[in-house]
Amino acid sequence: MTSRSLAIALALFPGCAPSEPPAAPLAPGKPLRPPVEADLLASVAALAPGSAFEIGVRLRIAPGWHVYWLNPGESGLRTRVAFRAPAGFTVSEPRFPGPRRFQALGATSFGYEGETLVMARVEASSKAAGEARFEADASWLACKDVCMPGKASLALALPAAGEADAALFDRHRARLPRPLGELMGAELSRAGTGDAPALVLHVPGAEKLDFFPAPSEWLELASLEQRPSGQGLTLTAAFRRLAGAGGGREPGGVLLWTRGSETVYYDVSTP
Repeated sequence: MTSRSLAIALALFPGCAPSEPPAAPLAPGKPLRPPVEADLLASVAALAPGSAFEIGVRLRIAPGWHVYWLNPGESGLRTRVAFRAPAGFTVSEPRFPGPRRFQALGATSFGYEGETLVMARVEASSKAAGEARFEADASWLACKDVCMPGKASLALALPAAGEADAALFDRHRARLPRPLGELMGAELSRAGTGDAPALVLHVPGAEKLDFFPAPSEWLELASLEQRPSGQGLTLTAAFRRLAGAGGGREPGGVLLWTRGSETVYYDVSTP
C-alpha cells in the first residue's frame, strides 16, 4: 500500500490504522462478534502418499463489511495469508480469488464481501503417511463505517473427522484468475512510456470488462477506459509512476470478463 493510499484510508476511515480498536460497550447477554471469522480447511478428508490437494483459509465476512485483496486500491490494507506444511509435503504460494470493486466517499478499493477462500496447493511425497498438521497465519482489515483489524493463527490435522470441503473449494476455485491465453481472441498490447505505461486489452464477445491492477511499489492506476470495438470491447488501463519510485516490473493485474450471467477472471501478467 502506498503512502498516498494509506493517507486516503485514514482520511476516509479513521479506524483503519493498524492498531487495536477501542473496546465497544456490550449489550447484556450479547457478546461482541468479530466482523470476520477465519478457519483452515482442506479439499480432502484423508491423505494419500503422492497425492495433491488444496488447503485454504476461509474468511466469513459479516453483512455490510468487506476485506481487501492483494492490492487494496485507494484505501484499506491488503489481506495476508501464509501457509505452513510439515515435512513430506510442499505447499504453493497463496492463491487469491478475483476481487470486486468498492466505492466509498470517492475512493475505490478492491476486495471481498460475504465469503472468500485463499487457497494453496499441497503435494504429498511418496513417503507421506499418517497424520499431518497444517498451519496458517492470516491477517486482514475489515471495513464498514469503521475499520477493524483482525488476525488468526489456524491449524488443521489430516486425516480429519467429517466430510471434505470439496464443494467449497470448487466454488471458490472458479474465481481464481485463469491464464489470459484461455480467453479466446483476446489481444494484449502495451503502450505509453516508462513513466506512464498503459495496457490495452481487446476482447471479442465481452459485454463488460473490469480490471484490478496488481500490487506495485512504483506504479499506480491513473485511469481506466472501456469502449466498444468491433464485436467486443477494448479496455485501456493507464498507469503513472509514483513520486520517488524507482523502476520495477511492467504493469499487470486481473481482468474480469462478463457476458450475461457468466463472469470469469483472467491473469494479465508480465510476459
